[in-house]
Amino acid sequence: DVDGFRNYLRSNGKSIATIESYSHDAMAFLTYVEQNNLVAAQPEALIGYCAYLTEIEHARTNSVRRRAIGVRLFFRYLQAKQNLTFSSMDGVPLPQRQDIGVTPFEPEDIDRLLETCSLETNNLRRFRNVCIVTLLAFEGLKATEVLKLEWKDVFVSQASATLHVAGQRARTLSLQLESVAALEAYRTHFKQNSPGFTAASRKIFVAFKGRQSAATLPQMSRHGLKFFLYELGETARVDKVTAESLRQYAAFHLLESGQTMDDVLARLGLRRPGKVRLIAKSIEIE
Repeated sequence: DVDGFRNYLRSNGKSIATIESYSHDAMAFLTYVEQNNLVAAQPEALIGYCAYLTEIEHARTNSVRRRAIGVRLFFRYLQAKQNLTFSSMDGVPLPQRQDIGVTPFEPEDIDRLLETCSLETNNLRRFRNVCIVTLLAFEGLKATEVLKLEWKDVFVSQASATLHVAGQRARTLSLQLESVAALEAYRTHFKQNSPGFTAASRKIFVAFKGRQSAATLPQMSRHGLKFFLYELGETARVDKVTAESLRQYAAFHLLESGQTMDDVLARLGLRRPGKVRLIAKSIEIE
């Protein structure tokens, strides 16, 4: 019932990337179970699957851990569907995460950050915050690139959506669905709060000052972005939330979605692989 699992994740506000990742994990596990004539709901099946990934497919520990999390969530969906109080997979231990110098985030961490942004009561600030996190975590922009963006850099039509990133590593990105939705929602509220709005002459990300964000300033500063991400991480209880750590997650997300190393380097405006190569190795992409 992987299609039902997708709908379950969607109804719980999971991002498109998370839905695809977890659905793929569930399908791969079910294929393994079928090929080995196992009972899917038995914990031994997941234990055996993790061993298979490690010993036969030579998957790295972090990759095995991520796939096991996807399988456990799939069975929690089945648990909810059948009105059961316990999932048989919850007791299966997960491999300990290894720190190999790559992204510190799991997909659910990004979901938690976006959900926390959505709790903001000021509409303009809420949609701004969602937009910033989305561009950092899914498009891989640098902090300076985010702050320099102007509305004239965004082009959305029925056929495509692009973002021009200016600077030393200038490039034009074909935007992902999460980014298009976040930008359009923010632009709607930006127009409502900016009389005389002209797309050609305004920075995208404004700043707020005063109690309950009473005053709106024309441009967010680098310090303001850094402090916003720090506060967001504290509130969402997600460690190491910086523009750079979110950019590393973007590389992870793009590689997992099927893009090549060269595609990711071009998208992030990088000349050398650096940590992108480490991320690729952590998910078995060469």
